[in-house]
Amino acid sequence: MHCTLCFKNGLKFKKKIVLFSSRTIIISYCKMSFVKNVNLLFVILVLCQRGLGVQIQIIPSEYDGTLANTFEVKCHPEGANNFANRIVVVQLSRNGEKPLVTLHQNGDITYARLLETSMTAVGHIDEVPEQSSLNITFSNAMKEDSGQYVCSVFYLDESGHMKEDRSSANFLVHDQAMKDIVRFLTAKVTTMESMLASMKENLSKPLEEMKHKDENLPAFMAGFNTNDAIKRGYIVRFRDVVTRIGSGYDESSGIFTAPQEGLYAFNLFAWSKQTGGFYIEIQANNNTKAKLYSGDRNHQDQSSVNCVVHLKAGDKVQCVATTVDSGVSLHGYPNSAFSGYLIRPF
Repeated sequence: MHCTLCFKNGLKFKKKIVLFSSRTIIISYCKMSFVKNVNLLFVILVLCQRGLGVQIQIIPSEYDGTLANTFEVKCHPEGANNFANRIVVVQLSRNGEKPLVTLHQNGDITYARLLETSMTAVGHIDEVPEQSSLNITFSNAMKEDSGQYVCSVFYLDESGHMKEDRSSANFLVHDQAMKDIVRFLTAKVTTMESMLASMKENLSKPLEEMKHKDENLPAFMAGFNTNDAIKRGYIVRFRDVVTRIGSGYDESSGIFTAPQEGLYAFNLFAWSKQTGGFYIEIQANNNTKAKLYSGDRNHQDQSSVNCVVHLKAGDKVQCVATTVDSGVSLHGYPNSAFSGYLIRPF
């Protein structure tokens, strides 16, 4: 505040200043003693010119954990029109540190440092000081955001000298609020961990079941024994077991019995030992699923056939010789063999 008072020689002033507005009237009570025992009281009115001021407002001023954890700081310069175009920058700082945000005369906004708290600033500097503003929104309020926030306005006075006016306000994050936030987040994390554990358990059960099923998926391969003969209308017994996983195939009878329902694959390959031919069928429950012919009158011959069959538990699959030329037999393993396996359980 800049005031000018005029003094006369011999006058003694006792002044009392009363502030009314930005263009303020100063009332000065003056007591003059120039005649003995005579006291005169003068009132001198002096017109004073205030500097450019600034207002700061924080909404809300406290955070107790019951509201959304955001707060807003509003900086608002104020002053007479004779300060038009004299504002240089508007800054916001906290706890005496370097400015968090700086609003420049051309409207640019710069951030002095990175904050853990998310911060967004908008503002402008107008020709009319009172129409200028800088608003900063802070989100995810933390205990570290507590403190004194200072809004500073730098401007040029009538003499061209840089001046600063400032105003401050306090923001408080209660310890209890932070405890509530931590407790809330901890509960959320616990709930998520519980959900993940439940999901893991729900997924692991079918995976474990599938694993056990995979471990017990029946599969077999058995070769033909050259000591055996094949006869028309009889099951061809492949008695030399090469591979056996799980149960199902009985080499003594040459019959595979499905241990569980599912989709099965079977393969048969045979090489005639003498000239001549034969037909062998892969049958499921006595129904033909595939048929193989091997041999001719002048040459030995090897053939193969396969099929995919849906079986229920207890269904039976075997190889049956339906036609056999006289004196014809099979080469042994690995030239002649019968195999099967479960593709997919139902």
